[in-house]
Amino acid sequence: MNATATAPIDYAAAPSLAHARRYSLALLERARAALADQPAPSLETIAVGGSLGRLEASAASDFDCLLVARDDAAERAVRDDVERVLQTLTGIGLALPKADGIYRQAVTRAALLDPAARGCLDEAPAVFGKRMTCLLDARPLAGDGAFARLRRDVVAWYAQDFVASRPQRSWSALVNDLSRYLHAYAVWQQFKTDSSSDDSWALRQAKLRSVRMLTFAALLCLLGASNHRADKVAWLLDRLDATPLERLARLMHEHREAATFDALLRAYDSAHAVLADPTARAALVALPLARAQAGADAAEGPYGRVRAASEQVMTLLTRFILARHGEWDERFFVRLVL
Repeated sequence: MNATATAPIDYAAAPSLAHARRYSLALLERARAALADQPAPSLETIAVGGSLGRLEASAASDFDCLLVARDDAAERAVRDDVERVLQTLTGIGLALPKADGIYRQAVTRAALLDPAARGCLDEAPAVFGKRMTCLLDARPLAGDGAFARLRRDVVAWYAQDFVASRPQRSWSALVNDLSRYLHAYAVWQQFKTDSSSDDSWALRQAKLRSVRMLTFAALLCLLGASNHRADKVAWLLDRLDATPLERLARLMHEHREAATFDALLRAYDSAHAVLADPTARAALVALPLARAQAGADAAEGPYGRVRAASEQVMTLLTRFILARHGEWDERFFVRLVL
């Protein structure tokens, strides 16, 4: 990780996140070692996003696996390597990505960087979502150099109209795509009401309103802070190794908003503690849909606690962004609102 892309975080004020960070770092080391013993030659890079990518994993977490196949690899070889990678990672205690999700299949660089996909409204979520994951919270387990090149090229894919004579062009395409992803994801989760033995509407909403919103906001804030800069591409790349929480810590300290970050950290830790607690998580899974949608869970119940903490997280993030009006590029706020 680029040391310049981090800011000090006092995890003494965030015990749940501190434990998750230690747990995640140890798990990442085990995953790296396991994959080093099981090469997958058809894959140029293997990365994880989600809670493990954010260094916020708990024993209940599954993993978002970003599997990038070589463009010239045979389909059968890719399928076999993907199966081997997933078996290797589950063998060290990681829970498989959801069967109906996008993280059990490989994607190619060519698909992620297809020029014809820019502005494509019906692009497959398995491609669009993975392109966003590269920027939001992914970190490599194997093929570190290939991952760094891919992320750099994804940023360049969004910045393709930045030319030497017009370096001050806006992050319009990336701001619009990030907003599209955030709001499409939120609407999808609002109406995805199915449940299972380990998942429910209440649990998904709890994660959406806390960890996912902070992850989206961290990248959005980086775009706002850099939109006016002639060196915006290099500036952004310098900060993408950091976790979403680290991105916000650095940015808020640079804007003399340390107190805001401290309040954000405490609220975020409160929400994380609920999601990491097996008993609370089970209660979220068991909470009837009608009660959750009506907000009928008691304030001291798991859903009530995480809702209160997530409201504070979202309020603090919103206030921080709005307070930058007059400091950050006006074009960013126009794109954000309109």
